[in-house]
Amino acid sequence: MKRPTPNEMARMKDELYRGLALGDIGIREATRRMRKILGMNQKEYAQKVANISPRILSEFENGSGNPTLVTLEKIALPFGLKVTFLPPESWRTHIQKKQGAKHDRLNVVYSAFVLFCQAGWRFGFSALNHEDFMKEAILEAKMAFQEDEVPVGAVIVSKDGSVLAKTHNQTIALCDPTAHAEILALRRAAKNVKNYRLSDTTIYVTIEPCIMCMGTLLHARVARLFYGAPDPKWGAAGSCYSLHADPRLNHIIDVQGGILETGCRELIQGFFRKKRSKIDNKRPV
Repeated sequence: MKRPTPNEMARMKDELYRGLALGDIGIREATRRMRKILGMNQKEYAQKVANISPRILSEFENGSGNPTLVTLEKIALPFGLKVTFLPPESWRTHIQKKQGAKHDRLNVVYSAFVLFCQAGWRFGFSALNHEDFMKEAILEAKMAFQEDEVPVGAVIVSKDGSVLAKTHNQTIALCDPTAHAEILALRRAAKNVKNYRLSDTTIYVTIEPCIMCMGTLLHARVARLFYGAPDPKWGAAGSCYSLHADPRLNHIIDVQGGILETGCRELIQGFFRKKRSKIDNKRPV
């Protein structure tokens, strides 16, 4: 199957949100429109993409069937939507709790579709390849290593998947305690888009951001953060502090860690191991 272009994915996203706003009828219409963007009829989509019976897809779009959650995931898979964001063992209770009064208007199946679609789009699975962008951040971190800076790299990506900025730690080179990779990337991205707000952007960082960087990400209104390895001593995205989800603040950042974690962790551990080795060699015997 041909991968949808970023523009096609953006159109699908718009249709999905429009469908969610309209309720269950709108959701059915949204799935039909998204399928048409791929240029497929029900039979083609069901057999070649979703690997389900055309009858099941037809019942789903017509609102007359009651597909399982696994079937729902297959239907939405080409759009990068994963049902794993819902707890499998308690998804019905979870849906009822989330929907509240709306549950009477939307049945459980459509409610499930709403929730895992929202989860998928919220984490940007539609058009972005997280590992590819993290690899770029790792390359930046390796540059910092070569410059004897703490090896942390950052990449900021727009909603259509284009790179707005990428850089690495330069606190020593610039004699600037604020010159962390995230801060420098935010400055460059803001200049690139000519706006201090970076709404609906995604940042990839090799190491979990510190308090200063998380605060700046919040001020910039960055939508999503993906990091490689956690920082148990300084991390402000879940390890030491959870600034990204503090209800007292007026912005929340969706966070996911563990992207190429091993490579990110080994890089920074190797850097400090090298530093300690130099210190040990200088000590008198």
